[in-house]
Amino acid sequence: MPDEFKDLFIIYSFGLTLIFFLSFFTYYVSNKFSLTISKKNSYYIFFTSFLFYIISILYISFGKINALHHYYDFAAHLEMLWRNSQGLGLTMLSAETYHGSINWFAAHFTPIIYFTYIPIFKIFPSPYIIPLSESFFILSSLIPLWLICKKYLNTNLSRLIICSFLFYPTIFYTNLYGIAYIELCIPLFLWLFYFFDEKKNSLFILTFILCLLIREEVSLVTCFFGIYMLIKKRYLIGLFVIFVSIIYFYTALSIVIPFFGSENFYEKDHISTILFEEWGDTYLEVILNILLNPIDAFIKMISIPKIGNFVMILAPLLFIPLTNILAFFIAIPNLAMVFLSPAITHSSYMLYYLSPTIPIIFYATVSGITILKKLRYVNINSLVNAILVSSITATIFFGATPISIAFWNKGYKVGNFYTTNFHRSAYVEEERDVIAKKMVKLIPENAVVSAEQHFLPLLFKKKKIKVFPDEDKNIEYVLIDILNPKKTGGMDDNYLSFRLDPEFYYQKYLKNNNWTIVAEDKGVTLLKKNDL
Repeated sequence: MPDEFKDLFIIYSFGLTLIFFLSFFTYYVSNKFSLTISKKNSYYIFFTSFLFYIISILYISFGKINALHHYYDFAAHLEMLWRNSQGLGLTMLSAETYHGSINWFAAHFTPIIYFTYIPIFKIFPSPYIIPLSESFFILSSLIPLWLICKKYLNTNLSRLIICSFLFYPTIFYTNLYGIAYIELCIPLFLWLFYFFDEKKNSLFILTFILCLLIREEVSLVTCFFGIYMLIKKRYLIGLFVIFVSIIYFYTALSIVIPFFGSENFYEKDHISTILFEEWGDTYLEVILNILLNPIDAFIKMISIPKIGNFVMILAPLLFIPLTNILAFFIAIPNLAMVFLSPAITHSSYMLYYLSPTIPIIFYATVSGITILKKLRYVNINSLVNAILVSSITATIFFGATPISIAFWNKGYKVGNFYTTNFHRSAYVEEERDVIAKKMVKLIPENAVVSAEQHFLPLLFKKKKIKVFPDEDKNIEYVLIDILNPKKTGGMDDNYLSFRLDPEFYYQKYLKNNNWTIVAEDKGVTLLKKNDL
């Protein structure tokens, strides 16, 4: 086993063992003594969990912004939303080279933002509105989840399932990371399940359309939802969902996204296909080769980190989603995409890529419990109690909340990260952060600025931002953090070289007669081009 995994193996082995031990102990005690949660206590547990989630996510999210612990992704979405509010459309000047166009839709087709983040940001154009609105959308999932639970469980147990949702680690991590729009799958998919169960076809179709608008790859998941509907003998609407999903997927990736790209980009496939280029040159080739080579595909998905992430998706719910394997089947497209990707971040339970899977496994959990009801030796009350304990324990050992070990112990790592840190110190504004904020005020709004990644969210209102040390002949100001030990490069193949030799890139400006230092303090340095 590689050394980098040894410490993680110990942490995860111990944590998972304790999760299952405490869950089993909870089930055993609850079953033996016929312990049930009263209505009063279920309300108390729910409101405590709800307040804990809100206070935790807002405290940490706001702290993360203040302490400059966001990076390019957060800045890019701020830039896009700001430019759109100024009548410049959904454009990112900072990502033109990477996406092949300044238009966001050249990368991902996410029209759902016109009904969600865009109107909110236009009214409140602030970085702080991002975690506020994202938290609102994610927490809105509690409504359909509650309605689903009430169909299968009594109200007291339904509240405990909702609390399990609030303590589910991936939910909090997704919320904390920042917007990617695919997180909107969580509430909308739960509504989709609810309207399907209730046979409210008109509302189902409306929600289905909204799901398609989230992001292009979501249509693959809805296609499998349609197959699930066929299995459930909802033939007409099931065929409709499958047909529309396939047409939408093809249209989005082959027509709409290339339309927003540059002329050269139009001849290329979607940016994500580079991750699957070993499987083929076109979408159809990739899909067919994966289906025709299931053993090879399976081998690609069974590395130690990927197996660990798969376990972490299911462990907080005690693997109950697998009891309703037909419902779990709906998540296959999302799981296949993230686990076949060579980028380990895509399959991480600590990121947003698994957002389409989360509502599916919660539905599979609730509906799976009803399957277990038929088994005489299973006590459903005790099982739900155990699920809640499992979720809370998972958050303690593997989460990022104020009750998590990683929040209090800086040496406790739940992953091999370079820049990411979930210790409470990461959310405290330091003197260097205050200095950087003051220097940003010295930069004109119409300037083209190159800055290290953690400074970029401060610059989203500027004319154009570039990730240092990416080059651009139009750069007028440069903001660097010389003494910061963590270096995150740009997108021009300098990511690793900047980490290894940052001084080489710094000296390009510091020892260049064409540039003058405007301000310098604690290693935070602002330079200005001389011919301005």
